[in-house]
Parts: sequence; structure tokens; C-alpha cells
Amino acid sequence: MKNFRMRASTLFLLLGLMLNSCGGGKVVCEPPPAAQQIPITATANIPTDVYLDATLSMQGFITDGSLSYYQQTMPMLERAVIRTGGQVSFFKFGTDIVELPGRSYGDAERKAFYGDGSINKKTLIEKVLDRANPDNLTIIVSDLFQERADINQLSEKIKNKFIATDRAVGVLAIRSHFNGKIFDVGSNNYSFAYSTGSEPATLRPFYLLALGRHGDIANYFNTLIGGEMAVFPEKHQLIFSQFLTENIVSWANAKITDTQGLNEVNGVLVRGQKGDVPYREFKIKSNAQTVKVTASLPFRKLSDVIEFDQLKPTAQTFTCGAANSDTYVPGESKSYTPNESLMGAVKISAVSGENSIDISLDVDQKRLDPKAICGYHIVLKPEGYTLPAWVNEWNMTGEQIEGWRSSPTSFEGGKTYNLAPFLQTLWETNRRVHDPKVADFYTYFRIG
Repeated sequence: MKNFRMRASTLFLLLGLMLNSCGGGKVVCEPPPAAQQIPITATANIPTDVYLDATLSMQGFITDGSLSYYQQTMPMLERAVIRTGGQVSFFKFGTDIVELPGRSYGDAERKAFYGDGSINKKTLIEKVLDRANPDNLTIIVSDLFQERADINQLSEKIKNKFIATDRAVGVLAIRSHFNGKIFDVGSNNYSFAYSTGSEPATLRPFYLLALGRHGDIANYFNTLIGGEMAVFPEKHQLIFSQFLTENIVSWANAKITDTQGLNEVNGVLVRGQKGDVPYREFKIKSNAQTVKVTASLPFRKLSDVIEFDQLKPTAQTFTCGAANSDTYVPGESKSYTPNESLMGAVKISAVSGENSIDISLDVDQKRLDPKAICGYHIVLKPEGYTLPAWVNEWNMTGEQIEGWRSSPTSFEGGKTYNLAPFLQTLWETNRRVHDPKVADFYTYFRIG
């Protein structure tokens, strides 16, 4: 009788384990780690350092009569900092850097400020980068006609000091009236006389190159654009950082639009959590021929980031082993086991719209593990990126410059030399460092 009881107990124990491993209703998976959500916020009372390019190429922005858009911008640079609650310091740069005490930055609205002695002979933005404090918000006001047009040096310095330390790079591009001479045009440092006409496309660009945290740059730019600068006819803003969306997209607040051959469950496959969880659980009908789920995930792209096209999904696959709910101890269970054999069992597609990402998961249940919960950690990243159209429209090439050398009157001063290569290099550097993602979520399947 004693041996019979032992054999019966052993039989019941084995049966319980089999039921658990094949889907007997026990919760067996720990909740997955939440995708890291870094808030895009502005820093309170952020110190802001404004560096004004004081070389001769900038003098033409100072026009007689009505104030040019460049002249109107000068006092706005301080007012925007005051409105965001920070403290501002002004400097002028060329070959060297000089701090502007008190209200002396106001001299930037007059021609005498530019080309004053040897200090302003060359445009050396790299010296500003060397001096800039990554903990502050740095604003560099320049036409970006750098000495010898060395964009690679600038990009490398920006990468090492800012992008690699999770700082962002912003560009606020503005066109203004201009009447004067432009120096350092192209790699041979040519010079051209230029005067703007009545058409907006003839206005000459200048730029606010911003370095700091994404939230601080966006806050500063938005304060300018949404304020007095709103009436300027030609202006664009662009920010490169680890952020493409307001939040990393997940299953939270998602809407299931269709299911075939499966049912959504809650707290059956994953140990329960309260609220709208960022993952989903599905039980597949054992006799289903077609297994598919489609859903709409809330999505909001940031307005001032690079344009991107369709999303490319990647997945890490794993299985969850059984864990008895009576003896389960969080942290001790080793329920997540990588399982690459599941990689081809689910076909993932995603299409981004204006307010949502439509995803489709087509499941081949014959390729799933019938004795385990099969999990998918899915990440969506853009497949390609494109700079906004204005970048190429405002770009000046070396071939164009050589053509203008033989016909100076045809010089198009409404463009900036190597603007597109400079911004493309900055973006590619940012992409390699951060590899931004749009969505990050977990999905669980079990047969039966």
C-alpha cells in the first residue's frame, strides 16, 4: 500500500508538470522589462552660451534702412533664453573667441562689429566646439562658410564631445536680406559679391547651430519660431538625437483590429500586471489553419526630426518554461530561454502612418514549440532616412562654385556650400551612435 501511494504521488506530480509545460493554465512567464523611456524635457534655468560669427562674410547681413531678418534675430536670441528661464552669455568668434560683456552683444546689429581686426579674420567654428560646455545649451550663429570648408573636422568634434555623450545637434536655418561680400566660398576660399533680390529664394541663409539636450534645443527653437520669428518667410528647424518619436511605441493603448485562429488572453501566459501593459498574450487554437493578428499602435513622430520611411522589424525569440504558481519565487525562475528556431514562425510587417503604426503578425503554428510559451521581443527601426527637401535646395556644390568663377554675376548666394554633406555626415554619425528605434514590445503565443 505504501509503494502504491508513492507511485500515485509520483504519477500525479508528473501529470501536473506535463499540464504546466503544455499549457495547463498556470502563469509561467515573468513580465518583460519595459522599454527604456527617456523623457524629452527642457532643463530648468539652463545656462545658454551664444557665439556670434563676427567675420566679414556676416557684415552683409547688416542692411541700411529696414532691419534684415538677421538684425531682427539678434535681440530675439536673448529674449528666447529669458522666456525659457535661463541665463545667457554672449561671445563673438572668428580666429579667436572674445566674451561680450553686459549689453555689448547689441553691437552685432551694426557693421563695425564684423571684421574688426585679426580676431575676426577666419571662421574657425572648431574653436567654439573646443570651448563649449556640453552641460549648457550652446548656440552658434554663423553662415557656416568655414575656413577651408573642413566639415569632417567639425563633424568629428561634434561626435566626440556631444553625440557620444547623448547630446543632440540642432539646426535652425533662416534666410535674410544681404548686401555685401561673401568670403571662404568653397575649398579654395573664393569670394563673391552678393545682394538679395525681392524673391525669398534669393535671401541669404544664416544658421543657429545648437548643441545640447534635445529638449533644451527644441524648447529654444520653438520659443523663437512660435514667437517673433513666426513672420520670417524662410526658416526651418531640424534636430538630430536618439529621439524620433515622443515615446517608444509599445502594445500600451494599442487597438487589436483583427484576429484569426487565436484569442487574446490577459494574465494567462505572463504573470499579471495591472493597467494597460506594454505586451500582449495570445492562445492559438490547436486546429487553426490561419493564425494572424493585426493591430494599430499609437504613434507620434516628432515634428523637427529627420524624415524616415517604412519600418524594419527585428525580433529576439525565446521560450518560457513552466513554473508552479505555488512555489514560484520572482528572480529565481529561469523561464526565459533564447530559441532561434522560432525565428521563422512569425512573419512581422509594420506600416507607419501619421498617428499609428499598423502591425501584422502572421503565425505558422507548426513551427512553434507546442510545449512552451513562445515569446517575441520585437523592435521596429526605420529602414531609411532622408534629409528634408530644403537641405538640398539650399546646398551649394563645388561644381557650381567653379562655374560662378567665370560668371560672378550668376552667383547664387541663397545657398550654403556643402550644407547637405555637412548635415548628412552629422546624421550618419548620430545614427551610428544611437541607432534610434521607433517601437519596442513583447508578444507571447501558446498553442491550445
